[in-house]
Amino acid sequence: MAQQAGIALSSKPVSWSSRVKPLAPVRFSSRRTQAIATFRRASPSKMSTMTRRSTQDTQTAGTKTIDMQEKKKFLRDDLTHLFDDQGIDQSAYDDKVKFEDPITKYSSVQGYVFNIKLLRRVFAPTFQLHDIKQTAPHELTTRWTMSMQLTFNKYNPLRRWWDPQLLFTGTSIMGVNPSTGRFNSHVDTWDAVNNQKYLSLEAVRHLLGQLLTFSQAPKLDTPSYTVLKKPSGYEVREYSDFVVAETQMEQASSAGRQAATEQPQKPSSSNSNSSSNSSSGQGKSAFMTLAGYIFGKNERQEKMAMTTPVFSDSSGRMQFFMGTGRDTGSLPAPLDDAVRCIHMPGGTYAVRSFSGMAGEKQAQKQLERLRVAMARDDLQGGATDWTLARYNDPSTKGPFRRNEVLISVTNFDLWGRGVTK
Repeated sequence: MAQQAGIALSSKPVSWSSRVKPLAPVRFSSRRTQAIATFRRASPSKMSTMTRRSTQDTQTAGTKTIDMQEKKKFLRDDLTHLFDDQGIDQSAYDDKVKFEDPITKYSSVQGYVFNIKLLRRVFAPTFQLHDIKQTAPHELTTRWTMSMQLTFNKYNPLRRWWDPQLLFTGTSIMGVNPSTGRFNSHVDTWDAVNNQKYLSLEAVRHLLGQLLTFSQAPKLDTPSYTVLKKPSGYEVREYSDFVVAETQMEQASSAGRQAATEQPQKPSSSNSNSSSNSSSGQGKSAFMTLAGYIFGKNERQEKMAMTTPVFSDSSGRMQFFMGTGRDTGSLPAPLDDAVRCIHMPGGTYAVRSFSGMAGEKQAQKQLERLRVAMARDDLQGGATDWTLARYNDPSTKGPFRRNEVLISVTNFDLWGRGVTK
């Protein structure tokens, strides 16, 4: 068939080397040869510049346009579900997420969610978001307060003496992956510690110190407030308005120190005024006068619920909180002219808590410690005005008592002042 096609076949083997001519070498023009030589002689700095430009082009090509304002709106909504049944939106996070705080560390979104579930089971946390701001091109920082209470302790027969309330404030630095548009890091800092490294001794001590606290307030109505920051040694609180019944303590000492720290006695409905001139002094007399008012010595003979704390201040006043939702118009008029009901405007206060007997010496010691901590954090308050709050009745033993000293703050900044340096 090959012969029919006109193709001559030979039985001899074909030698390709003898039949195929080698290719002639490629010859470039002198102009092109010169260009190649110039490229080869390019300086290292020029080559480096070309490499950087190439890398930048690659990053730009892989970077999404991210609306950080939309990310802020998303976090404001998503973080409200941090510890509820709905939970956070996991699709907003990369699979590999750096999560770290002073006592916890995970490297995946699954670990992050596991930590949230663990906190819910053990501590029943409450999370309050205060603010969010952008702190870098692909970074948002939140400021928050988180309070926790041991869930299993409700079955503890010793709960009356040990029921710790843990409270942390700080920031969460949220990094956004520019390639995916999802969060890829979440690093928490605590206001109460300087060393933010994982499992720092300072952080562990701060946690254990709160767990091993025995002082607590009775389960009574108390003025409403929000803890904005908890630096080392004190809290910064924002109080809402409330109403008090108050009376002036007789013969208040200089700056009210003695009057503010006199220890009142537990009231008795049968002899609320019988010991007004006893050795307990001005503090007891004022206390019994106010107790008489809430136990029926008013125009409606209304008996009102016990509340906490009892306030006494450096101007020589003692005050009883009159309960949530009450105003001066709803309260019965006192029959004793020494008692008056007034509206107390809310405000920002630095507060230091302590246990034991709130005598003059102990209160002054705690007051000085509070002033030192405020100066450390550049907080300014009243030079002489301050308030003592006592939460427990006199039958409560010293280690289980909760007392506080309060100073009004005039220059608080949520994002600036009041952070441990």
